[in-house]
Amino acid sequence: MYRRKVGPSMFSLQKKYTIKKLISFSFIAIALVTILATYLTLRYMALPVIKSGNEAYFQQYCDQVTLRISKELQAAEVLATAMASISESLMGDSMAVEQTLPPLLNSKRSFVNLVAGGGIWPEPYQFDTEKKKSSFFWGRQENGELKFYDDYNYEESEDYHEKAWYVPGQFLPEGECFWSQAYKDPYSHETMVTCTAPIWKDDEFLGVATVDINLEGFAEFISSQHIFNDGEGHIYVLDRNHQLLSCPHGMHFHDDLSEDVFHTVDDILPLYEKWNKSSREFHDQLMGINQDIVSTVQKLNIKTDQTASLLQKGSRLSAEDALLTASILEVNKLDRKSGVDLGIKKVKMVDPFETNDMSNVYIFLIPKTYWRIVATVPLQRAERVLNYISRGLVFIFFICLVFPLTALFVFFNRLVLKPLQSLTNQLKLVENTSFNDTLKLDYEGENELNTLVRVFNRRADKLKAFVQELEISEANYKAIFDGVNEGIFIHDMESDSMIEANQSLLDMYQIKSNMNRKFNLFDYSRTGSLSAPAHTNGYLEKAKRGESQVFEWEMEDQNGRSFWVEVSLKKAEFSKRHCILGVVRDISIRKKAELDNKHLKDYMYNIINFMPSIIIGIDTKRNVTLWNRKALETTSLTYEYAVGQPVEKVLPMIKGQLIYISNALRHGYPVLDHRFVHNKGEIEQHYNLTVFPLSLPTISGAVIRIDHITEQVRNEQKLIQAQKMDTVGTLAGGLAHDFNNILGGITGSLSMLELVFKSSPHVQVEDIKKYISFITTSTDRAKEMVNRLLTLSKKQKFTEEPVDIRQSIHNVVDICKNSFDKSVRIETDFPEESVTAMVDPTQIEQVFLNLFVNAEHAMTHMREKDEKWGGVLFVGIEKHTAEPDFKHRHSAVGHDPYWKITVRDSGIGISQEIMTYIFNPFFTTKEQNKGSGLGLSMVYNIVTQHKGVIDVKSEEGVGTTFEVYLPVVNLKPKAQSRAANNTQFDRLEGKVLVVDDEELIREIATEMMASFGLEVVTACHGREALDLLDQEDYQFDFVLLDMVMPVLSGMETFREIKKNKPDMVIVMSSGFKADQRVETVLQEGADGFIQKPYNIRKLYQFCRQFF
Repeated sequence: MYRRKVGPSMFSLQKKYTIKKLISFSFIAIALVTILATYLTLRYMALPVIKSGNEAYFQQYCDQVTLRISKELQAAEVLATAMASISESLMGDSMAVEQTLPPLLNSKRSFVNLVAGGGIWPEPYQFDTEKKKSSFFWGRQENGELKFYDDYNYEESEDYHEKAWYVPGQFLPEGECFWSQAYKDPYSHETMVTCTAPIWKDDEFLGVATVDINLEGFAEFISSQHIFNDGEGHIYVLDRNHQLLSCPHGMHFHDDLSEDVFHTVDDILPLYEKWNKSSREFHDQLMGINQDIVSTVQKLNIKTDQTASLLQKGSRLSAEDALLTASILEVNKLDRKSGVDLGIKKVKMVDPFETNDMSNVYIFLIPKTYWRIVATVPLQRAERVLNYISRGLVFIFFICLVFPLTALFVFFNRLVLKPLQSLTNQLKLVENTSFNDTLKLDYEGENELNTLVRVFNRRADKLKAFVQELEISEANYKAIFDGVNEGIFIHDMESDSMIEANQSLLDMYQIKSNMNRKFNLFDYSRTGSLSAPAHTNGYLEKAKRGESQVFEWEMEDQNGRSFWVEVSLKKAEFSKRHCILGVVRDISIRKKAELDNKHLKDYMYNIINFMPSIIIGIDTKRNVTLWNRKALETTSLTYEYAVGQPVEKVLPMIKGQLIYISNALRHGYPVLDHRFVHNKGEIEQHYNLTVFPLSLPTISGAVIRIDHITEQVRNEQKLIQAQKMDTVGTLAGGLAHDFNNILGGITGSLSMLELVFKSSPHVQVEDIKKYISFITTSTDRAKEMVNRLLTLSKKQKFTEEPVDIRQSIHNVVDICKNSFDKSVRIETDFPEESVTAMVDPTQIEQVFLNLFVNAEHAMTHMREKDEKWGGVLFVGIEKHTAEPDFKHRHSAVGHDPYWKITVRDSGIGISQEIMTYIFNPFFTTKEQNKGSGLGLSMVYNIVTQHKGVIDVKSEEGVGTTFEVYLPVVNLKPKAQSRAANNTQFDRLEGKVLVVDDEELIREIATEMMASFGLEVVTACHGREALDLLDQEDYQFDFVLLDMVMPVLSGMETFREIKKNKPDMVIVMSSGFKADQRVETVLQEGADGFIQKPYNIRKLYQFCRQFF
């Protein structure tokens, strides 16, 4: 503790001298001890460790250089192997090779400067069977671009199959590579070494793929590997034949006047004055490496004589080079333990490339290539390193000496200096001390100064904490400022220049980070100055006025690359300076995507908009998302109005088809070629509906396509009707013969009745019943034949219903049996279960009739004149499950299972040449005027319309088989009506008006109805019927009205009756089946229709409905 009572004179000069003397002796003693310890440590401990560490450093450095070179060579090997692997599948496709290999040679930008070229070199006639040489080589020009060289394929050029870099490829396994000697390419004139990779396919050698390393670039790469920053010491590389692949200080490693002469170490070393014994040791070390390679192979009893002989013969290598190459090929197959020692070899010799002074020379081997990396370190430099480290150690020990002396000085200072002087000195130190250092005064006295010191120290602690928080905040701000992806800059409004920019902005404009960040961003504007209103609408000026700005701008970096950015400007204040804060975001990718998207949209818009079909897009709720021009023309509704509306609202015609659209949206299955009818007034219009569901991550819904096919349907109906009539005409001869037989039965029975009545006054009832039964059977048979012909020949709409296919075929077979030549026998094989399919009954019978008629012709009319007519027409039905092969042949198959209906004949057959054309319209093999060529075309269309498929198999001279597949449905077929057989009728009451122009029909109808108990009045035409209905004496309950009559037709008569007597029961009658006219009358209110001829049972059953 310091006491003020002691005056300044209490310490005499004697005391001060004594203390200084003591301190001096102490310092000298410590110094002597320190020097002795330093010497002993350096002499016996530090120097051996330093030397060992120095050697380890050089070894580690050379290992790193070896690793870097190996990585570059491995990159070349990977590239060559990849080219070989790709070329394996591209043999024979020159265009694919030319499009694939150049991008591979440019694939790694950092590696491009070393690659002088590359290509593939196929075996003779392997790529092109007519060419011995078919190489593909690209060499790199001075501008870095690849150039294709075809010189190697000229006849006068050397055969590349004999090159030293080609022949070893035959002995390499797939995936391995081989490095050639250094050479100069005769066409590109580049000095290079070649990495060769074999091309194998199925154990067949197809050639090699090569990657050439530019030795000029390789030398530059090696020269960049400095041992010391000051340039002392150097590295150069020798190949396995000791040719110089690189030289230090830009020296040439080859003879510019020769293509294949490269300098070797043996050429260089004798040129220097200090060539000595150590240089010979260096030479022996290099030669020993090759001897080790050869001896390693020999020790393992690996035979290389044959390989060496083939190499020498194929590539014209010397015997020594061929043996070395063969040994290297074998050594590379061995593992590291069995292979050649890759350890470092060290020689002390004269450095021929430097000052001719003694140097430590280190030799390293590169695996697989066995190139030699030679690193030289001058002995003077090594000693200089040792001296530098020694001085460092001395300095450290000197510091260790200073510390005790400093402690002694502090102790002395505390004893001598006054407390106030200590405080004053400490306060002076505070002025020059960082805020992070301890700002405290040290005082132990118990007086007023102690209070001052405590207050000062507390304030200093708070100040330090505040400064630390401020530094942390600043560091966080800096991290955020430089860490965001967007570029940020601060523009000073007063100087109109940038004062700060973050790292992202520098990277965006390719500005180096060590450059001044206060560059002018707007100098890089491609569009114009941001301050010029003529170009930019004054964005910067508006931002200065406080208006925030966001705009897109085209910029250009230091390399001239143009790109688009989004710039945000906002006025702000930094360090009491009015500035503009700018945020720059690179939007080049977005701009390109927007442009591509716009082009694609325009392209798709034009395609969709100018299609002749109605194209509508809908979402999952059936709201419109797309509306093309055809939809606008059809509905007169604009795109703006239609989008967002329910599709059935803007296109009412598809209300009846919503079930198909909903199913497509729900299940994801398309609706293909669904036909529907929409009436415009009284005009029937046909349309084709296709629905394609969309199932994408961002898009859901469907695309609807509607085609107007009214004209197409009409043409199809005309073709179908023409073919029907053609078929009816074909059957006419047979039907006429059958009708004659029927008439013969009727006339014969009538003749017998006449004879019975004339010959005997007592007629037997049984005889009369017998002949009446003959007549009834014949008339029923004639009526059934007429009905079936009318069914086949009439025009009607396409209506599907569940139908038993067996019954349809039976109906057709009945017609065919009556009309076909008797030499044709029809056989059937049907299952007992119901064969139900959803079909149009008339059209499906037309299908089988056409197939049967064609089969009958193939067995009769189409045979040769001297060939016997006749054969078997077989018809069979079985259930068929769709196999994968069946689905592959018929892509439209969508139901499972199917009914397979087989129609097979034993006719003349169909040749394979015309098999593909048989379903084409108007194609026929029959004689002129004997076939329309529409039959099979109509069969194909009808089967396809029923969602079925058809196959055909045929063999000339054997016969033809058609297989029709129709989807199975689990519904009951429509029941066939059957008339009652009883002849006992319940009595009916009422008055009937029969209107018919045929007197016989009127009389028969009158007799029949009278037998029912009805009162009958007749009229011969419609006008007479209207007159009778107007008379009050006649109150009719029922009108039987013929459709076809003179004076006034049945339809006109019906309309007049309905106008005057709307409640009158009117039944239409006609000899034709229910056609369009009958359907029209029924729609207008007729109560029924009965087809002529009708018998008494059918008429009775019909009349019972109304009485």
